[in-house]
Amino acid sequence: MFAMIGYDCPGSPAPLFHASCKVSVSAEATCSSVRTEMLARVNGQYSKWHDPHNNGTYSVTDSSDAGRLSLQRLTGDKKYTDKINFVFADDADGSCHVQGCSESQVTSFSDYSTNYCNMRMLYCGSANGCHPVLGDVSVSETEVKPSTGAGDDPSACLLVKGGSMRGPKQLEQESDCPVVTTQSDFNLTEFVVGGKWYIHQQMNVLYLPSSNNYCVTASYEFKSAAAVKVHNYANVDKVNGQVEDSDANVGLLGGICGKVVDSADPSKLSVGPCNLPTWLPGARGPYWIVAAGPSPAKYEWALVSGGQPTISTPNGCRTGEGINNSGLWIFTRSQARDEALLSQVRAIAAKMGYDLTVLKDVQQEGCDYTPASARVMLV
Repeated sequence: MFAMIGYDCPGSPAPLFHASCKVSVSAEATCSSVRTEMLARVNGQYSKWHDPHNNGTYSVTDSSDAGRLSLQRLTGDKKYTDKINFVFADDADGSCHVQGCSESQVTSFSDYSTNYCNMRMLYCGSANGCHPVLGDVSVSETEVKPSTGAGDDPSACLLVKGGSMRGPKQLEQESDCPVVTTQSDFNLTEFVVGGKWYIHQQMNVLYLPSSNNYCVTASYEFKSAAAVKVHNYANVDKVNGQVEDSDANVGLLGGICGKVVDSADPSKLSVGPCNLPTWLPGARGPYWIVAAGPSPAKYEWALVSGGQPTISTPNGCRTGEGINNSGLWIFTRSQARDEALLSQVRAIAAKMGYDLTVLKDVQQEGCDYTPASARVMLV
């Protein structure tokens, strides 16, 4: 049993809010060995070691206490600096308990898993795809706590080409995955006002874990010709269980909104909290309707992707698992499950190169879709 040592966060001068992440790690080595390996990686830049997450640059800010380590990391594009603190506690069995906290130093919401990767790259072993300098250590993450909007996708930490911080365009350019095209002649009006969408299969991501694969729906309404209000609904753990409602969960930020980025291609939207300025890093993410049918006059099904898939797997390609640049969904207008239709849409996704193993079934049978406020009253 590890001693509870507590997180030691470096703090941030960012006004309003900022992205961050906390991790708790169990390492099968002494804390001295773990800490020494971390320092060896930092001091070995770039002759013996480089940061696999977009070639960032680490520097030590305080190593005077043997039970702590403070660092900062400059992103590969030299634009942003994050601060990181680790604390260490040896256990009686010779293992080490490490707790880390990384915080962005500028106003930010989503971080493409950067704060998580800031820490993971310093303790991960060869089993995690990393390259130790002095010695390999077996580690396991016992807790990962990203801030709202931040990511914790391990695969994002090892994606590096060109050494610049990844935004949606960079992700598309850097990936070895086939470039996905979106639905041609897309009728956004029909997609929005044609009725409620029922999700029958979806990819598990940070804000949609497998426990939320019940009674999932999406509804839209126009706020302007190019702006859409998004309402997402789900139940937790069971049909008609606890309600997850985007209007309630993100209410302080105005709920979720989408905006057409290019009027010539209304199938590509940028989606995020309505009241967050779009210039904030990570405030919006891609939301693409890559296929919809049977015709622009009447959509009965849709295949929706969180942008360009960038992560290669043995079964194809997938998006990330964080807030932005993540997710894959199969929508239909009917609550009733149509296996033939789902097979048809899955075949379209497979032809585009998507890894279909990420798609998990959503249970819709028996759902009453009670609003969050009404559910509270019933309880």
